[in-house]
Amino acid sequence: MKSVWITLLLSLGAVVTAQAGVAGWTDAANVKALEANEAGRFTAKLAVEKNTSGCRNADWFYGDYGRPGSELMYRTLLEASLAGLKVQLYVTGACDLKGYSGISSVRILP
Repeated sequence: MKSVWITLLLSLGAVVTAQAGVAGWTDAANVKALEANEAGRFTAKLAVEKNTSGCRNADWFYGDYGRPGSELMYRTLLEASLAGLKVQLYVTGACDLKGYSGISSVRILP
């Protein structure tokens, strides 16, 4: 019985972290919060109106430290936050367990 529950929980976890929506660029917004931690990823909050990912929490985003370019994405978000510049994020369509959208690119807008 335990193995059935474990299999069910793992299956549900896979569904939650799987593709939830469509990849694409968010609208431009200011960085409201940015956090670097030891959990293997950084998180950012933007007050976006358009997020194509379909994730449960449309304002929160994450980048995995192990992915190429993640350090540059974090630095870009930090610079934009400090300068008060708007950014756009490219969401991958993947969602994590908290409903945050996975990102693969960041661009600063004038």
